[in-house]
Amino acid sequence: MRILVVEAIAPEGIAYLRERGVDERRVEIAWDAIALHTSPGIANRKTTEVAMTQAGIATDIIGAGREELPVGLAEELHAVLPRADLAYALSDAVRVQAMGKPQKAHPLTFAGVLLRHHLPYGAYPGWYDLIGAAGWGDQPVGAPARRRAETPQQAATLFTEYLETSDLDGLVSLYEPNAHVVAAPGLLLIGTVAIHDALQQMIDSGARITLEPRNIRRVDDLALVSTTATLTAATPEAKPVTSTTTQILRRQPDGGWLHILDDPFFG
Repeated sequence: MRILVVEAIAPEGIAYLRERGVDERRVEIAWDAIALHTSPGIANRKTTEVAMTQAGIATDIIGAGREELPVGLAEELHAVLPRADLAYALSDAVRVQAMGKPQKAHPLTFAGVLLRHHLPYGAYPGWYDLIGAAGWGDQPVGAPARRRAETPQQAATLFTEYLETSDLDGLVSLYEPNAHVVAAPGLLLIGTVAIHDALQQMIDSGARITLEPRNIRRVDDLALVSTTATLTAATPEAKPVTSTTTQILRRQPDGGWLHILDDPFFG
């Protein structure tokens, strides 16, 4: 059967149980079930009721373990209790409350993650934003200090400089972790691991690239940049090749700009 927990009124719900004389041990179980229903790995180490609540809600909302349900059970249940777009309706309810009272959506909670999806990029901190603002001066382990692109146009300048000095880490630092790069027509690379390998091949080839900005369109934290790229091969007899490239960059919480899409062949 479906397990319903209204997380938004947890304190009121607990008071409701106490006012009606529910045993304190059962009140504690109800509180744990509400507080831990988005915490897999913790809920299943508590009481049976808490574990079942978390498992049932995970099935109901994101379909976890759905394939283990008896055949026809979900259809029979939904005939009696229509879903009414439950997952999205619940998400909307949480979002509306979080927008009205951000203090109810700590950045490290489910509600905080949901709220971040509905705000402009960088408006609500994530994990690394919190680390950066902690005041302890911590830096990524093993990562040398890098100049950041203060403007979308400056990213092209840094790319040329890093390539000229064969600074592979510097080149990779110009891309978001899940950036998309078109390395060749029809060849899409996703993520800095794949981008790292492609840039390493470029460095090994001895090629050099200059990027001259052509045009830019910026909307809030996003920038569409068109550049004129001139590729010079390592061999003296090879003639330089000029093309038009397209990049999309996003302003980061620290104010710098990084590529989220780099397509030298889009033009």
